[in-house]
Amino acid sequence: GPARWGVYLRKTSGEPAVRLGDGQAFALSPDGKMALTRSLGTPPEVVLLPTGAGEPIRIRNDDITNFEATDRMPDRQPFVFSGSESGQGVRSYIQGIDGGEPRPITPEGYRFWLGQKAVSPTGKWLAAETNGAPSLFPIEGGEEREIPGVEPGDEFVAWSTDGRSIFLAAGS
Repeated sequence: GPARWGVYLRKTSGEPAVRLGDGQAFALSPDGKMALTRSLGTPPEVVLLPTGAGEPIRIRNDDITNFEATDRMPDRQPFVFSGSESGQGVRSYIQGIDGGEPRPITPEGYRFWLGQKAVSPTGKWLAAETNGAPSLFPIEGGEEREIPGVEPGDEFVAWSTDGRSIFLAAGS
């Protein structure tokens, strides 16, 4: 049902899918041992579901009232997400899996979308957009970097594997 989406993992060998738990799936850890998910309860939680033996790790943050999208860092921890605090606009944050407080990366209004691999392969940059205009933000803090040649309506698609380029889809 809508309040209990399921997270499944299926190996490419053709074995049946294995249910990992409830929620919405976002990403797998680099070692494939944990699935980064979001619960659909109130308040929302980010949950790391083990893909094998082990217990889920719940990363609850009562200040965040909406998680739109989540992406993992190359080293599995911490993670980034786009969401909002009560009474605030959406923005992108970074937070450790130990639960500590989230730290904003972007100003309000900048987000990335479900399914986008927003974190660069080096873990140094986050691609986020506002009003159809993608920009790059240093994850450790600093000034926004506009992307040369971006036209209104262009959409961020993905990073190149070496992290030196990005792919955009032309706007309509």
